[in-house]
Amino acid sequence: MFNKDKLTGYAAGLITAVLLCSSAAFAQSIEKTITAVYNNIKIIVNGEEITPTDVNGNIVEPFIADGTTYLPVRALANALGQEVFWDGETNSVYIGEMPEKEEAPETEPEKAYSVNNKILNKFSDLTLMNVGKSGVKGSFFNLYIATAVNDVYFPYQCDNYSPDATLQTMTIGSQKAAQVLTEDITDTYHTLYSVYNAAQKEGFTNDEAVKSAQSNQWEQFKAQFENDGKFNEFLTVHSISENDLKEYMSVYTVYNLYSEKLIGEYLSKTYTESELLKAVDKEYAKVKHILVEDEATAKSIISKLGKGASFDSLVKEYSTDPGQGEDGYTFTKGEMVKEFEDAAFSLNKNSYTKTPVKSAYGYHIIYRYPLSSEWIDENKANFTQIAASSSYREKIDALLESTKISYTQNYQKYISTIE
Repeated sequence: MFNKDKLTGYAAGLITAVLLCSSAAFAQSIEKTITAVYNNIKIIVNGEEITPTDVNGNIVEPFIADGTTYLPVRALANALGQEVFWDGETNSVYIGEMPEKEEAPETEPEKAYSVNNKILNKFSDLTLMNVGKSGVKGSFFNLYIATAVNDVYFPYQCDNYSPDATLQTMTIGSQKAAQVLTEDITDTYHTLYSVYNAAQKEGFTNDEAVKSAQSNQWEQFKAQFENDGKFNEFLTVHSISENDLKEYMSVYTVYNLYSEKLIGEYLSKTYTESELLKAVDKEYAKVKHILVEDEATAKSIISKLGKGASFDSLVKEYSTDPGQGEDGYTFTKGEMVKEFEDAAFSLNKNSYTKTPVKSAYGYHIIYRYPLSSEWIDENKANFTQIAASSSYREKIDALLESTKISYTQNYQKYISTIE
């Protein structure tokens, strides 16, 4: 249930999804960003350190993203004496042996959900919302929708997904899928343009290197298409004009470059000890907990704590968590079940939950401790990265707060008419 007391790492910077690999990669880039940290992670196999390399002999360094450590599959498999096979058709990695492929029986091709391009195109040149002083046209919404509906978005999120249904009849939770999707689009472009507007205000967009990067990104993107016919087909499928697509990519390039600039500045900053600890406290918690099966027992334990009973003595007497050591758990966000994590991070230091915290494992009484000085000394090298990441997020949050969104009359029409 719980991870052991160790530092799993936090991201040093923002790595944005690459636009230029393929149309599929382009679709993903609209929706996803990840954070990652490279921190000289060592791989030790049976007591021997290995240097991970790819098939060409280039070193491939492990990294951490969202609290999870990612290791290069091929290097690890080779160290264990196993072969690695890649199946591009199924996007599968096989370690050891790759099974022989069976001939798939001929079946009717699965119908994919499609959008009504005729309706979407009616809104292409109309401004749907304003982010600060920047207007976001319908074509930008169309681009997002066209790449989302046939990806994982609807098949995996809709309660009643069907390729024959419409965005107005499919639901996600209690909302129409059309409404949920447009809200996601709003969040995406709010972030994108908040950063872009800040870069523009600073004069960042006037830099010749930035202009050159915008031009190069566009040329590289177009170069992936075999001919003009394929490129025009892409524009038609995504219900966007060439000029609007070029504008989108120009804005997105500035967003990426300005984000990288901010992160670089935060990484090079000298932080005081209190600033570092403040940032780490937002990302890590050190706790002990008492886990019991029923709420009545949990409430009686809390009552005993209120009368001065020792938390450690009650842990020994009542807790049913066999994985908790004497030092409890030191963890970052995303490592524990949500109820436990939320309760732990909401606590002040040297305090415990005054009501039982229910999770799938039972009822918890959680005590939050200050991070141990030994743990801090062991991991001090990572604190600058954590502080830089925290500073970056605070900057983005401040930009979002100061960059207001307003909607035109066309926005609600767009939601109500898209199919």
